[in-house]
Amino acid sequence: MKTTLIIAYTVLGLFAVSAAAQTDHFSDFSAALKAADAAPGEGQAQPLFSSLESYPMRCQDAQAAYEWLNNVKLDASNDGQMQFASRHAQNVAKSLSHATSPDCQEFIAKTLRKESHWILPRDMAEYAQVAKSRKQLFASMIRSERIRAVIAAAGDGKNEKAVKTLQSIQGRGGLFAEAAVAAIGHIGHSEDLDKYIAELKKNPRARLRIAEFGTPAIDRIMREVNDPNVPENQKRALIGAITNSGGHESIPTWTKLLDHSNEFVVRMAAEGIARQAKPTDMDLLKTMLNSPNYHTRGSAVTGLTSPQVWTPELAPLIIDTLRKDPSWYVKSTAATALSDRKVCEALPALEEVSHSSDKGVSGPALHAINTLNQAYEDLPSPPTPLPNREQLIADGQATKPENQRVGAAFKLALAGYQDDAFPILKDLVLNGSGFMRYDCMYKLWQMGDDRSREVMMAAVNIPSVKSAAESFLSRWKKGCRGYVGTK
Repeated sequence: MKTTLIIAYTVLGLFAVSAAAQTDHFSDFSAALKAADAAPGEGQAQPLFSSLESYPMRCQDAQAAYEWLNNVKLDASNDGQMQFASRHAQNVAKSLSHATSPDCQEFIAKTLRKESHWILPRDMAEYAQVAKSRKQLFASMIRSERIRAVIAAAGDGKNEKAVKTLQSIQGRGGLFAEAAVAAIGHIGHSEDLDKYIAELKKNPRARLRIAEFGTPAIDRIMREVNDPNVPENQKRALIGAITNSGGHESIPTWTKLLDHSNEFVVRMAAEGIARQAKPTDMDLLKTMLNSPNYHTRGSAVTGLTSPQVWTPELAPLIIDTLRKDPSWYVKSTAATALSDRKVCEALPALEEVSHSSDKGVSGPALHAINTLNQAYEDLPSPPTPLPNREQLIADGQATKPENQRVGAAFKLALAGYQDDAFPILKDLVLNGSGFMRYDCMYKLWQMGDDRSREVMMAAVNIPSVKSAAESFLSRWKKGCRGYVGTK
């Protein structure tokens, strides 16, 4: 019982934050923001604020978002109100960061110049007065969200009008320097990249995220790597950025580096491919699996078992790699990946390698076995006597208060009366309004039968519980207990 409650409330905590209540769809961002701001309570407000990012960001919307962030009211006597306001500001700022349209560049550049006056140089920031009150602390947090949003909008919008201000912010150091570097990188001037490369060569610890320049950063880094006059320590300071430079468009560039003589370059390139691979890259990943370089083979396993590439048809290939690869690193990567992907048929191979004298192999294999055979607490069967069963069934009817219905359904389910509990839980999940809906979903997940799965599939179509339903469905299969071939 205790374990059930702990897991249930963990599930509630995880999904209550991300799940938005069912909301009307407003005509535009500004209308949605106005409705969110006018909501009578946090239960109604937060789902509306959470939905803001789903609206297109026109320039007039960006101005409304900035105006809202610049005038957030904080009640020093009400800490809860200040926390809610801060959370709402994060939602609004995230929307503002998407103000990247060409017609909004003048507004973003002007706003960034205005906001830059708040930004102290590093040496002054270190001696800046610490917030004396919770109100000052929250006000500072909201101001930071606002500034970071404008910086991000300038970078992602490739806003040439904002470049000088971004360079000024970066040159001061301090809290916003890294965000400014990222924005400058997204704008992508080669002279800025050259400047940061030179600074990193002088000071490898400098906080300059040259990977933000994308694929061009890889070619620029390799010019330094291939220059025999550049010391090894300077090369290593740059190579680490290769793996995060760009996205899927960088795969051809990374692929060319898999045969490079520098081991660190090969490793970073292989990891970049694994992170960004799509199903269309499956042949490349399979080729990497035959590489003489164990880091490349390990990255191939990571890429093939990534959520965006994985299909159950790949299981035999990864199991074969687990059994036959000579590297402990590749074996351990395969073992972990197979348990993450819930591949029950991997258990015999995991059992074999769990007896390896190499703890780098046996440890991950044993952990994978335990994960795949993890014991989930099932609901009792057959039912245990429950003297007040009829009263609980009555308490679960739709005319009763929601918290009373939830309590009745739980007591019935925990006593083994699943047929009595199911219709109550189903109605609460599909038609309820409170956060306890997620605990009801957990109970249906514990039941694990076809009718409960049908409820979960229906819940995927309800915006307020969609993410939770998808998560439960993704782990509907509770471990591999009873799999033929295991000991």
